[in-house]
Amino acid sequence: MKKRYFLLIFCFIGIISSLFSQETRVDSVAKKEKKPKSTEYGLNMTGLILDFVPLLNRTTGRTGPYSFSYKKFRGDHAFRMGLGAHLNPNEAFNISEPLNNINIRIGHEYRKEISKRWRYSRGMDFVAVMGNFNSPIGNIGSFNNGDGGVGLGFTLGAEYLILPNLSVSTEGMLFAGFMSNSGTTINFIPPVSIFLNAKFK
Repeated sequence: MKKRYFLLIFCFIGIISSLFSQETRVDSVAKKEKKPKSTEYGLNMTGLILDFVPLLNRTTGRTGPYSFSYKKFRGDHAFRMGLGAHLNPNEAFNISEPLNNINIRIGHEYRKEISKRWRYSRGMDFVAVMGNFNSPIGNIGSFNNGDGGVGLGFTLGAEYLILPNLSVSTEGMLFAGFMSNSGTTINFIPPVSIFLNAKFK
């Protein structure tokens, strides 16, 4: 199991490295054109989907680290922020309660069209976590045990356009940083979150 987990991490690193190493070719005419600007707001819909699809089993409540996202695009590049807070007030003082967590990220995203409706994205963020990543795989830390940390998150994602200004997306993240209770760590957070995104010009 550990060998498969580390193999998955190394494959993820390889894919991100190859994508980041690609140079974007822009001709002299395109350089002179003004890059379009847009703002996107995203909402994590995973919990709602699990509630309404009877074939899916919602037993853990782990829907990914971020509940909301904000992206300010200029051309294919964006400044982005993400925020997630999953708190259980009824058991806020129970040390064994693993669902209490707060996650914040600020960083950069590059997005590229694959086809008329499909896009892929890659990004890098400064990540702050209190508790854990609210993930069914690669989860670390405990909010009630006072765990928290900071580091860098390297992401790779996919997006599908429903309408020109409406899309759904998901992404995986490789976290490299420091956690107060576990020290230096590298963790892979799988693409468990499904976001509904709305774009405004």
